[in-house]
Amino acid sequence: MTNPRELRDEAETDTWAHLAWWPADWSQFIPDLINTAVVGLVVGVIVWQLQRSAEKRSARVIARGVWTHARKSVLLAAADPWVRGIPELDFWKMQTEGLQSAAGDLDLVSLRTALPSNIEIKALSEIVSDAPALEQATNALREGVMIQLAMHCQGRPTRTLRESRERYYSEVLGLGDPDPFLGTDSRIPADARAAMSQTLKIPIATYKRTLEDFEAAYAVLHHAANRGNPNRSGTGAD
Repeated sequence: MTNPRELRDEAETDTWAHLAWWPADWSQFIPDLINTAVVGLVVGVIVWQLQRSAEKRSARVIARGVWTHARKSVLLAAADPWVRGIPELDFWKMQTEGLQSAAGDLDLVSLRTALPSNIEIKALSEIVSDAPALEQATNALREGVMIQLAMHCQGRPTRTLRESRERYYSEVLGLGDPDPFLGTDSRIPADARAAMSQTLKIPIATYKRTLEDFEAAYAVLHHAANRGNPNRSGTGAD
């Protein structure tokens, strides 16, 4: 005859049998949990990197298409102008406006991110970024020179003052080649030149420093434009 206590013990054993999956040895539980977490993290990083690589490739393809379409207009704007004998300040103003117009609605930040080694996109981005500073420096220098000329060369006609300004730019500041057709009455006395240069020291330095940065970027596009085929779609960089 079966003991009632034994029957009860067997019933309790059956009740807990379904929990046999719970680890009897807790010494391996934490290491197993850590291993599972590490494997999951590694797999997640690999999947993320694959997705990022795919996104970058897609962005590069789109960026190359956008730049190929826009590049011709940009290089045409950077080519030598049809008009000759333009005063240097006016030349840079004209070239800056042309390149800004050619850049149009291009998302240069996205293009530089997608094609970081494309030197032409980098140059155009720097030109567009530096354009406001160059315009401000140009206007400050132009206005300063005209004010000083009006003070030191009183009584000269407006046209003569304009010629005196161009003479000052070329002969004193070295901005452009001297115009051989400027009238002799536009010459600036030596003492006036010295006084003007001292008064305009800051505007002159600001303009030259800003122009130096601008010229470096412009030279990249100008060189590409003068290679003779602005229809080419690449620079050899991307």
